[in-house]
Amino acid sequence: MSIERTLVEDIATEVVSMRHDSLPKEVLVRAQQCLLDQFGVQLRGATLPQVQPVLQLVTEAGGNPQATLALYGLRTSIGNAALVNGTFGHSCEFDDSHYDC
Repeated sequence: MSIERTLVEDIATEVVSMRHDSLPKEVLVRAQQCLLDQFGVQLRGATLPQVQPVLQLVTEAGGNPQATLALYGLRTSIGNAALVNGTFGHSCEFDDSHYDC
């Protein structure tokens, strides 16, 4: 019995198999720039009032302390941290203004 894999599973398998030294230098530099850009907008977004409801929800929910919330240093589950940090990153709308990151 064979179970078909989804596209997401195929992509995840490919990403996990990649190794740092096998990537072109330009790719690594661009990835670093994009990550720094995203961290910057997360820090800015973390100060805005519209993110407070999701921050409060996750803070009250708790969770296994596996990942950190940007700016606040609070730790929560990976899923909750992704939700909050993603909200921070998108809340000031700067994340969509760079076409190369």
